[in-house]
Amino acid sequence: MAHLVLPALMFGSVAILSGVATYAGATFTLHKVAEAAASAPVKSKLKPTYIAALSAADAKALDVARSVKVVWQPPEALQETRVAPAFTHTVAVESLRVRAGPKKAARQVFALKGGSRVTVIQEDRGWVLIDAGDGRKGWAYSKLLRPAEKLVASQD
Repeated sequence: MAHLVLPALMFGSVAILSGVATYAGATFTLHKVAEAAASAPVKSKLKPTYIAALSAADAKALDVARSVKVVWQPPEALQETRVAPAFTHTVAVESLRVRAGPKKAARQVFALKGGSRVTVIQEDRGWVLIDAGDGRKGWAYSKLLRPAEKLVASQD
C-alpha cells in the first residue's frame, strides 16, 4: 500500500507546485506588460479620415402617402380590365374526375373530357386546383394532366 501512496503524494505535490509557478509567472508577466504600457508615451496625431453625419429630415417629407398619387377605380372598372387566364394544361386521360378537395375520397364536382384545356391555380401534394375556364373549379390529380402545347403560327 505504501508503494502506491508515495508516488501519488509526489505526483500531487509536483502538480501543485507547477500550477503555482505558472500562476506566478503569468501574474508577473501581466504586471510588467501593464507597467510598460503605462509608462510608454502616447504620441498619436491620428484623425478620422471621414465623419459620418446624417442630415435631418422633415417628417412631412418622409410621408410616402403624400408623395404618391393614389387613384381609386370603382369595381366595375376593375372587372373590365381583367384578362382571361391562359390555359396551362390539358387533360391527358379520356375522362378526368374533378373533385371538391385534394384527395381521392373527396366528392366529384364535375368531369372533363380528354384534351380539355385547364388552368392550374395551386398545387398540394400531387393534386392541383384547376379552373376549367367557365367558372368551374376543382381538384385533380396532377399526373392526369400534361402541360399545354404552345401554338406556333406557321408561315405559308
